[in-house]
Amino acid sequence: MNCPTHGPTVVAVPWARHHAGHTYAFDDTVAWLAVACSKTAVCELMRIAWRTVGAIVARV
Repeated sequence: MNCPTHGPTVVAVPWARHHAGHTYAFDDTVAWLAVACSKTAVCELMRIAWRTVGAIVARV
């Protein structure tokens, strides 16, 4: 948000975790896939980096 008084600010949203670049639904899907298949498969299916899978699994 860009507040005229305070400048740019960060606002919490109900559909994403703090410091997450993805929605709850995306994170939950990645975490579920990580249980069901390899990280490499998750990366290819979700088109994200290998370390992003690890970060999401750690966060969820």
